[in-house]
Amino acid sequence: GIEWLEPFVEVYRERVAIPFSCNVFATTINERTVRMLKDGGCRAIAMGIEIADDALRTEFMNKPVTTAQIVEAARLVKGAGIRLVTFNILGNYKYTVTFNHC
Repeated sequence: GIEWLEPFVEVYRERVAIPFSCNVFATTINERTVRMLKDGGCRAIAMGIEIADDALRTEFMNKPVTTAQIVEAARLVKGAGIRLVTFNILGNYKYTVTFNHC
């Protein structure tokens, strides 16, 4: 869990107060976490998409997160005015790029 986030953000904001960026897993992002990160000074969030296909993302990357979860997390981050950076893998041996997912 991320129970540590709220007390961390409070202390960070009071004692450090330097803008920061962080890496997240899409399933940890919700309105509350985004608000806490924004209030703490987060200016950019990086999130791994890796592969656009849910089944391959789970099988190949061992990352059980759906495209819908990623899209929702991205919507929340962008909606809060935080820059979003994504990590993407193109051209692995099991996947070819198509525009069916766009």
